[in-house]
Amino acid sequence: MGSSRTTAGHTAGILSRPDVMVAWDNDANKHLRPLGLRADSEVVAGWVCVNGHRYEASIADRCMRGVGCPDCETETGESLREARKEGQEEGKPVTAKTGGHGSRGPAKPAPGRSLAELRPDIAAQWHPTKNGELTPADVSVSANITVEWVDGHGHEWPAPLPNRTRGGTGCPTCGAVQRGRSRRRPQSGRSLAELRPDIAAEWHPTKNGAETPADVAVSTNRKAWWNSGCEHGDFEQLISARTGRNAGCRDCGRLKSDAARRKPKPGNSLAERRPDVAALWHPTANGELTPSDVGYGSKQEFTWLSNTCDYPDHHWPASVEKMVRLTGKCLYCTNQRVKVGFNDIATTHPHLVDEWDFERNGDDLPTMFVGGSNADVHWICAEGHRWHTVIVNRAIVGVGCQKCAAARNGLRSRVPKPGRSLIEARPDLAAELHPTANGDLTAADIAVAANYSVEWLGACGHQYDALPSHRNRGDGCPYCAGKRVLAGFNDLASQAPAAAALWHPTLNGNLTPQDVTVASQQKAHWLCDEGHETHAVIASRARSDNGGCGDCAVAIRGKSKSRPRPGQSLAELFPALGAQWHPTKNWTDNPLEVHPGSNREAIWVGECGHEWPDSVQLRTSRGTGCEVCFGHAVRAGVNDLATTHPQLAAEWAPSNETRPTEVAAGAHERVLWRCQKCSHEWHAMVRDRTRRASGCSRCTNTHTSHSERRLFEAVSHWLDDAEQGKRFDWARFGPARISADISGKYQGRPVVIEYDGQFWHRDSTERDARKTALFIEAGYLVVRVREGKLHKLPDQRGLIQLDFESVSGTDESTRRAFGALSERVRLAVVTAAP
Repeated sequence: MGSSRTTAGHTAGILSRPDVMVAWDNDANKHLRPLGLRADSEVVAGWVCVNGHRYEASIADRCMRGVGCPDCETETGESLREARKEGQEEGKPVTAKTGGHGSRGPAKPAPGRSLAELRPDIAAQWHPTKNGELTPADVSVSANITVEWVDGHGHEWPAPLPNRTRGGTGCPTCGAVQRGRSRRRPQSGRSLAELRPDIAAEWHPTKNGAETPADVAVSTNRKAWWNSGCEHGDFEQLISARTGRNAGCRDCGRLKSDAARRKPKPGNSLAERRPDVAALWHPTANGELTPSDVGYGSKQEFTWLSNTCDYPDHHWPASVEKMVRLTGKCLYCTNQRVKVGFNDIATTHPHLVDEWDFERNGDDLPTMFVGGSNADVHWICAEGHRWHTVIVNRAIVGVGCQKCAAARNGLRSRVPKPGRSLIEARPDLAAELHPTANGDLTAADIAVAANYSVEWLGACGHQYDALPSHRNRGDGCPYCAGKRVLAGFNDLASQAPAAAALWHPTLNGNLTPQDVTVASQQKAHWLCDEGHETHAVIASRARSDNGGCGDCAVAIRGKSKSRPRPGQSLAELFPALGAQWHPTKNWTDNPLEVHPGSNREAIWVGECGHEWPDSVQLRTSRGTGCEVCFGHAVRAGVNDLATTHPQLAAEWAPSNETRPTEVAAGAHERVLWRCQKCSHEWHAMVRDRTRRASGCSRCTNTHTSHSERRLFEAVSHWLDDAEQGKRFDWARFGPARISADISGKYQGRPVVIEYDGQFWHRDSTERDARKTALFIEAGYLVVRVREGKLHKLPDQRGLIQLDFESVSGTDESTRRAFGALSERVRLAVVTAAP
């Protein structure tokens, strides 16, 4: 077996040891390449320690044996010998962890010989917290212990103390960086700046640290930051990819590849079909794509630049199809897009900002719309009048507050035609005109078909605004009609407090029960005390006395329907089952409330003390009982196989997915068994083993015929090591193992005797021949007793075939017949050629 540590140090490359490579002498090793050298190599190389001493040592000595600078070792050898001497005097070996003092730590150095005194430069890198109470003053420079170090860059690493003092190793991270820089430094004439100045010009000036194009080779397989001047800004890319396959900005490349896949057919490009739209193509923001590279019906978005106005900042993203449909005009100048500070209504119509209803418009702001927008928004004038209308009516048409306009322009000057005033045509409505809220306007000044709002005071006492034309067509008080909410009169909170209490606290947004009428047909979310969440019409919930939770109502109706009539309950018709009703774990504790035909599952507790779930209907109609006692459920320690049949559980094969504690004695599960006597394994159902008492077929010979057993009894007198039913695992025979009827040795020669009964072997000539060949190939002499009229097998060396007629009669006659057959077999074996 190979060692599991080979990859850790024996066959790893020397480059995997940065603590060793830090002392590599580049001047003395010009003829060596570290990349091909292993850590266990005996090649002698040159080294230089931190004190500038140059020396030679094999790579294996440095990497595997810890050999360091001999000059430094001479200086510190006295302390090392003292530590070893102390360890030997105490009878304890010098170890990497204890330095010769077992578990008590390294030896205390002599005065003037501690690490802090001899090597303060290394002691300065002693980790202040990870070495416990041990300090540089407590150890000698040659103490054979491993401690934690930290350098000025914050790099932390463990290293043996001798490696630091004798081997001259330092921070592996800093060493790797230093070596990497020296290795990556290109040869003269091979740098990126010299070979590819065009790509070097795109080198990012700040994101690559102090590294410049002169410091990297053109084939360097490392990522760097670039800026090609495209609109996508800085990007990261492999240096070798940029120089080898001219890779650039990924986003620009994606646009180019997408356009190449969608290259239009001749005559269908944007430049050919719509040159007026192509004139708006942004010259730089679309990478290398041109209007000739895209189809005039493409739905892909590109950047466009207006050439019809004097605004250089009018560039926008839009699909080609949209630009063609808009006839290729500037989207800002044509108010197709909003540009803050140019065409938003806050810029073009600042007076409208003063009347913008910020409360009701929510997140919509004046800077988000142009003056020609058809968006319907809310407004509020200086007098506090609120109304809503589309933006174009305000900005373009000039429509303002109707109420203020009526007062300002003197709507009474619009004298209605004779007979068409409110006082003349609808004196009933004129009587409801508010006497003071309409200024100087009277019923004689208002036409019955007027389309401006005025204030009314209905017989109900409610004040409201409405158009005279709407009143004329039959509209009345909107509060009484439930079209508007009046707090304390028709809101849900005051009129249906039970339903309002079920108002969902989070799913209705900012809407509250005070904001909706009790007759509203709007749907809302509800949450009842039982935790049911529903979505229902407000009016239907308000009409219910208890708030109207549908789920609770269904449960109540279900309980009333499921309650049995007197004399028809489970406890009355089936008192024995009623006595098994669990008193605490069911929906009711009283079996008098349970119908015998209920399909609900209940929990039962029997006289045996077991609890089990079962349907009420199954218990009353089919007479089901305790599933544990009936064997329908397995409970460890009660009715599992391990508890009821421990002798069978002992033969349970470990490879089965289930355990004996998980199956009952009557289980129909087919599992694997292992005989404790002969280790023979076979499959059988659990119930067959518990009810029929079946066992190991090899030990009981249940698969051996009477003729085979009688022949075995006869030949066992002269056949040494006779064995019946021996198994052979030969993969060449097939996935199943084969067995010999009788096997043993005669005068040291292995013999197999097969008794081929006429019934079982009438159709197995080919299989018998293959089985015989396997035994002969394995060195056995094979004797096949062929019963009755069975055909002989093909003759081959090592095969003896004997005919035999089956015997029926008394036991004595049968014994004599098989004794004679045994003698025939023995003579055949004796005379068989070796």
